[in-house]
Amino acid sequence: MQQMVIDVAGIPFPRFMEETVLGPIGMTSSSFEQPQPPVRAALTAAGYYADRRPVLGRWHVYPELAAAGLWTTATDLARFAIEIQETLAGRGHGIISPSMARQYVTEQKGGSGLGIGVSGSGRTLSFSHGGRDEGFDAQLVAFAETGQGAAIMINANDNSRFMRRILDFVGRAWGWPRQGSPADPAAAAGGARLPAAQLARFAGYYETAENQMTTLVPSGDGAGLHSLVDGLPDEIFVSLDSVRFGSVERGLRFAFTLNPAGAVTAAVLRPGEGPREHRAPRVAPLPSSRSPAPDPDPALSTRITAALDAIRQGGKALADAERVTPGAKKDFGAGHDPALEGLGALTYLGEEDVSGRGIHRHGGDVARVRYFAVTTAAGKRYLLVHLTAEGSLTDYDVVER
Repeated sequence: MQQMVIDVAGIPFPRFMEETVLGPIGMTSSSFEQPQPPVRAALTAAGYYADRRPVLGRWHVYPELAAAGLWTTATDLARFAIEIQETLAGRGHGIISPSMARQYVTEQKGGSGLGIGVSGSGRTLSFSHGGRDEGFDAQLVAFAETGQGAAIMINANDNSRFMRRILDFVGRAWGWPRQGSPADPAAAAGGARLPAAQLARFAGYYETAENQMTTLVPSGDGAGLHSLVDGLPDEIFVSLDSVRFGSVERGLRFAFTLNPAGAVTAAVLRPGEGPREHRAPRVAPLPSSRSPAPDPDPALSTRITAALDAIRQGGKALADAERVTPGAKKDFGAGHDPALEGLGALTYLGEEDVSGRGIHRHGGDVARVRYFAVTTAAGKRYLLVHLTAEGSLTDYDVVER
């Protein structure tokens, strides 16, 4: 679409957007120029990754201007939403027609309007869009009929519920229209207290979706557990009984399942009051809770080290590597994972048999997970290695706990 605009208008894309959209609606602090001229560049924030590393060079220069090249502020982003709202109300600056604005906020396919998410109808009709560049996240939500909304921009890639909490608070404080009845929290702040050893047994990594793990750790006060996102505390879950826990801020509940030997095998999640459930298999305990132990299969650890070195290199080194699944070779072919930089010797901590739990990584069925203490360029970390029944590496995770 960017190239189409250039071909038809015959002028550079940043100039076209300035003359036809940004300027007319007062987005004076916004530009699609990449790189930004020195005067504007001096005003910009530096981006940060989820692990708190700064983006090299402070930010990226994106040639795909339409998709990733807008430098803006939360105020200007709000002006964009206001222009849509005003146009729908028969006002606005004439950038688009009221009929096109209506198409913009009308679902076209799969919950999307013309390039944005749409939800609800009448007073609850909202349009929204989230975004992420390297080191920056943004979220825009606005209501088509009421004129309400919020724009949030942060100079970090954040995977927690941080933005969702802000939007929930703003919505309550300013009386945003709601679709249906708001869900009550699954638990009150003060839950039943469990022994520390029992809470520690539940702590660990759980596969909420393929290649997406949730980390649970004891809350420290005996009241329950809390999730970690990118190594930092996020959501609090208090104990409802010996195996059930509930969120103190939304309707999410979960219950742990145990095998006949009493080992935790999964957490069964129930997002609200309905019958819908989702099973999150247990991947591993917290490696940080384990002490070094004799390695029962040093040869396997040696093969894992070689496989990780091949993954770090990528290319031919990975293509020729032994005991790495085809899916892992394909998906890690580019190499150069920063998490593996400076990877030192592996210190064996333990292994979890996860066969039959339904964990899949990069096309391989995970049968066991080995965990190690390691040193990387970022400091002390822990390594989870996902192995098939044949002992081939199909994935790995470098974690902080």
